Amino acid sequence: MAFSMPCLPVCIMQTDSHKHRTDALSDIILPSAAHIICVPASLLAQWMLEILRYLKPGMFSVYLVRKSEKFWEEDLESFHKGPQPPHRKILLISHPSLKRMWKISNGKVYGGHSVVNWTNKKTVFRFSWGSSNYDESHAARGDNQLTDAFDGLCALSYSKVPTTGTPILQGASDLRAVTRIVRPPTYTEEEARLFNTREADLRKLKRTYGLKLEQLKQNPGSMGDLTTELSGSVSVIQSKVMVIQARLHLLPYILRVTKQTLDNTARRSS
Repeated sequence: MAFSMPCLPVCIMQTDSHKHRTDALSDIILPSAAHIICVPASLLAQWMLEILRYLKPGMFSVYLVRKSEKFWEEDLESFHKGPQPPHRKILLISHPSLKRMWKISNGKVYGGHSVVNWTNKKTVFRFSWGSSNYDESHAARGDNQLTDAFDGLCALSYSKVPTTGTPILQGASDLRAVTRIVRPPTYTEEEARLFNTREADLRKLKRTYGLKLEQLKQNPGSMGDLTTELSGSVSVIQSKVMVIQARLHLLPYILRVTKQTLDNTARRSS
């Protein structure tokens, strides 16, 4: 929660006041667009309660996409026609619902990124978003349909904020999925193609050498330790190169909070 929410007041502040600013940021104009938060189905109620608890009453209108597909068009129309300006609206949706929307929108992957049909009125892909927030984003590790759904939504979002309390992902495929979702400016189409080629080569190498990354060390949690000397099979070296490549794109955009991290009141974040 602490990672995702700060981007909302910032978006509102700048959207509300950009016409009156006279400082160096006066040329930055943020769109008046709504915010979407994607969470595991079991956490929908908790997120609704925490939004109402931590945000100033009346600052946002909060809407919920119900789990049953038969309600989706009704829920999205209610959200779209709500009285608040777009940048003061939050839409909550579950991971399974978002994944299902990607499927019924005939989502495809081209050049390493998702492409969806935006004309379907029953899906969130019909809108542009000021920010998209992804709680428990490790659910999209590797390449699966949730990764595709997150990626398709990120393409429609000005700000993207994946968050997770799970230890930071280390495997090449996992980091590649996060890079694909975050879409850093350095991750160009050419970089995406190169990474896709290397990942395909890595799969072939693993089949050839029969070595799994989890077998690199006795402690699987340290498998991504780049301080270990590159050694072993060709597949190990290929994987480590891919991890380095992904980290070069991701590191400027990662905020890591530990038990020792202090919040804005100088108290430990835990």
